Amino acid sequence: MSQAPTQNKEVEIPIRTTAYEGKELRYRTPNSLTEWRVDSLFLEEPDTVRWLSCMKEGEVLIDIGANVGMYSTLAAAGRGMQVYAFEPESQNHSLLNQNIYLNDLSDKVTAYCVGLSDTSGLSKLYLGHMDAGGAFHSSGEALDFNLEPLHTPFVQGCILMTLDQMVEDGTIPMPDHIKLDVDGFEYKVVNGMMNTIRNSKVKSVAIELNPNLPEHQQVFEQMAELGFTYFENQRAESCLEEGPFRNIGNVIFYRAPWPEYEELYQRQIGPMRVEKSIGQMLKNIAKNSLQLDSEKTVLIENVFPEEFYQNLLNNLPNENLYDSIGGTSLKTFKLDASYINRLPGSEIPFWSQLSYELGSTELAEKIVEVLAGKLPQLDIKQQRFGVAIVCGEKQQLRNLAMKSAFALCFNLDGSNNLLASVEGGALENIDNGFGQQMLLCTMDR
Repeated sequence: MSQAPTQNKEVEIPIRTTAYEGKELRYRTPNSLTEWRVDSLFLEEPDTVRWLSCMKEGEVLIDIGANVGMYSTLAAAGRGMQVYAFEPESQNHSLLNQNIYLNDLSDKVTAYCVGLSDTSGLSKLYLGHMDAGGAFHSSGEALDFNLEPLHTPFVQGCILMTLDQMVEDGTIPMPDHIKLDVDGFEYKVVNGMMNTIRNSKVKSVAIELNPNLPEHQQVFEQMAELGFTYFENQRAESCLEEGPFRNIGNVIFYRAPWPEYEELYQRQIGPMRVEKSIGQMLKNIAKNSLQLDSEKTVLIENVFPEEFYQNLLNNLPNENLYDSIGGTSLKTFKLDASYINRLPGSEIPFWSQLSYELGSTELAEKIVEVLAGKLPQLDIKQQRFGVAIVCGEKQQLRNLAMKSAFALCFNLDGSNNLLASVEGGALENIDNGFGQQMLLCTMDR
């Protein structure tokens, strides 16, 4: 008979890190899906991160459909909140607890392997797939996010409870905030927590909703009757505009007044769709140009969509977060993680998205293709961008921009231009630490 090992040697599982509000966060990543969850933390649901960033230390957050705990750990580590996380899927619940342990948050996050609904008792959980970090599971009946029949490769047992029951019997305290994302059955969870959210202590409830479903349309009415409101531009920027998840997105219901949260969206112009705005920027570059200095230089004016550009100016990092560029009066804020993680949590999503979009190889190739038609002599050796904000005296900025192959230059007065120069050479030729081929720089700060 074989014997159990005297020492239990663990199989090493990769760990991925990120940072938020000055705190390093660590996550177990056994597969590419969990890696993606870490890498896309500030990209996938920017409104959720901004919402969490308005919460206060010691407040109670209930995270329903917590998955592997990305937002639970963000709230606990970054904001000092007390979090109660609910995740019925066994693999996700295991990773959720491992992530709580890795970040030393067992005193701040309690994870229950329980699903919330409108009834309590033993039930079944129908899994969309068997991958750790996966989603699209359903409890009680095999339906997808459109409440249509779901093919499931596996069915596990689960416990269902109502939030009202858990609050009423004292298992968990009355929350200040609730996050709800359960892939279609949100309306059931809401019906099971109506007594809880009637309590004026509950400031906000973020719910992923599908307005194509009558059951989800009713949630809007229920929340309004209880005195909750929401910002339409928040809802619009969360919803996908095409594909199978069209019009589905988070709606952050809140009770006014909540100044910290209201200020975010009151100063924002329209929905902040970074990816769509960069796509429009490309169209503007392609259709507008002004030849200068014979065939050596091109100036393309007003390349950003107007609303997006105003939001960019409204979100400029505080100058005390910039570093000086040696030998000049210029200061720089590079759009990489080491700089972006210096920002307040509410500003991280916007600059993370902009860094991701502007720094993509795909975007670089498209701009190079457009510029090649306007400046046949333009020689660009690298088709990727090094992206930074640079501020300072106008002439030094102009000199810096002219040393690059092309640069996006924007000004606090509202003008924003793309400048491409044949004689400027590649940005890799200047020794200021950028070493790549795009410079996003502010003028006249």
